[in-house]
Amino acid sequence: MLPSRAHLSSAGVTLPAVAALLGVACTGGGVATDSHGSATSSTSVTSASAGTDTGEATEAATTTSTSGASSGGSTADTETESESETGARDTEDTGSEPLYDPLAQARETRGTVKNREAVIPPQCYTKTEAHYNPCWTCHTVSTLPNSMSDVGLQTEYSFSDVGLTNAWTNLFEDHAAELAALSDEDVLAYIRTDNYGPLVASLARFAVDEYPGYRPDLDFTAGFDERGFASDGSEWRAFRYKPFLGTFWPTNGNTDDVMIRLPAKFRQLAGGRDSRDVYRVNLAILEAAIAGDPAGGDAQEWPTEPLDETLVGVDLNADGELTSGVTTLVGLPASYVGSASDWPVRRGVYPEGTEFLHSVRYVDPDAPAMIAARMKELRYSKKAKELDNWAIFQAYEAEFNKKEDGVLPLFTGSPLVGLRNDFGWQL
Repeated sequence: MLPSRAHLSSAGVTLPAVAALLGVACTGGGVATDSHGSATSSTSVTSASAGTDTGEATEAATTTSTSGASSGGSTADTETESESETGARDTEDTGSEPLYDPLAQARETRGTVKNREAVIPPQCYTKTEAHYNPCWTCHTVSTLPNSMSDVGLQTEYSFSDVGLTNAWTNLFEDHAAELAALSDEDVLAYIRTDNYGPLVASLARFAVDEYPGYRPDLDFTAGFDERGFASDGSEWRAFRYKPFLGTFWPTNGNTDDVMIRLPAKFRQLAGGRDSRDVYRVNLAILEAAIAGDPAGGDAQEWPTEPLDETLVGVDLNADGELTSGVTTLVGLPASYVGSASDWPVRRGVYPEGTEFLHSVRYVDPDAPAMIAARMKELRYSKKAKELDNWAIFQAYEAEFNKKEDGVLPLFTGSPLVGLRNDFGWQL
């Protein structure tokens, strides 16, 4: 059974605008994260929108953790219609039929932070009883350039005075009566109703100065080709990842998909012409840089889809020849290929401009892959700035010092453009 949307609201900061139409926060599972910050959602509980192409975010708010985990929640029912006083375009041109305004709550709550420790997800309040340990999901021994290494938090509640109180009060509400009133037919009708298309249409009504945030640009209905590339030409690519501890599994009523997109130069030949083959090589290099053993060295091998060395002029498998159909990377090249040949490859670090799109879905037992039409959340993140190793270490040191001094987390951004952490990720 499905609880009503009003009861899914929680104690954190207002969700960014893209999340407003799709649903409110629920605990997240993992996708690949880089070694100095975050990706779409390691343990994220906030559906997030990114900012402008420059990655700028200008207003202070708090929902995501600079250590790679993020959490947050809505302060009100995300389906509330806007009032005319918000300045929203809340009626049709005929003035008769009100339109849902996905930006209404974002405008109304701008600058408001209801939970200053929304970076602490509900799992952190688990009564471990020397038996249950969700803590290892985020808190572990790190590898450089990630210098967090906070494995000790598996055995201690190292919270601020504010964080000692569990603000996720929605988790303790009894919804038995409401659930009993919902029929299976009601639930199926709800999850089979598309809410992504209406979101795209709603955001299209706003000028850039009214909404500078991310506008969903993937046509899910067009699907993907046999290599996982979006058929709509948006250059998003779906990828598989190793399941990790989280609540996005079908056993918990959730499923999801994840897409990645690299900047245009990573998708082009040296002369600037688009090349899907160059794009595939750069994605393979990135995968090896992120997922490979940080201590593997130049001899480390990584399996890939067939790649063409002759096109990019790089000996990817270190056999001394340039051939096509290469299926193994040996070590890592010094730089990416094609027009991105001036961009160095760094183990454990995503290049600037990398984007992730992550939809969290209800489970439909009769749909292909059990993915329902209705989304619970749509999460977008972008590597707005790539820090060098010195800056990464400084960011970790600053975070440690702030925690020691009792300074609560604070991030630049707003519900309209999303939030940005100290490691260059905008969510």
